[in-house]
Amino acid sequence: MKKLLLTCCLFAASFASAQELDSAYRDLDPQIAVALQSYERCLTHTNLGVVESAVFNVLKYQARHPEVDMSRLHSQLLVLANDCSDGDIRRKARVVARIMIDRDLLAAINPGQFEDADQFFDVMMLGAQLNAEELLSTTAVPAQ
Repeated sequence: MKKLLLTCCLFAASFASAQELDSAYRDLDPQIAVALQSYERCLTHTNLGVVESAVFNVLKYQARHPEVDMSRLHSQLLVLANDCSDGDIRRKARVVARIMIDRDLLAAINPGQFEDADQFFDVMMLGAQLNAEELLSTTAVPAQ
């Protein structure tokens, strides 16, 4: 259902975007400009399912196109990470925003590896939990 919502949103947004590209995107390839503007609109959509799907799809797009400047989308993700009423979206936006600024992490993302966003975020959160536990165990003061 989420994929259908996102597809519909991107399809509808692409028609509007084709005629009225934001000035920030006018210098880009038209296909890239439409995609970025569509993601931008989806990240601010009133339907939280569309927003949640867009968060993951922004990451997949950035992983496929690391050369594209997606700083405006990154800024929107930071707003979601801090201000979204939905805790899952806040958490996912925080993870994606972090990955987008770390080129090594971004390079490790295989866009086709996780078709299911929930699976991807579960794996990422498990990895973060394991890293935190490892950090705690290596910095713990031995009992005397």
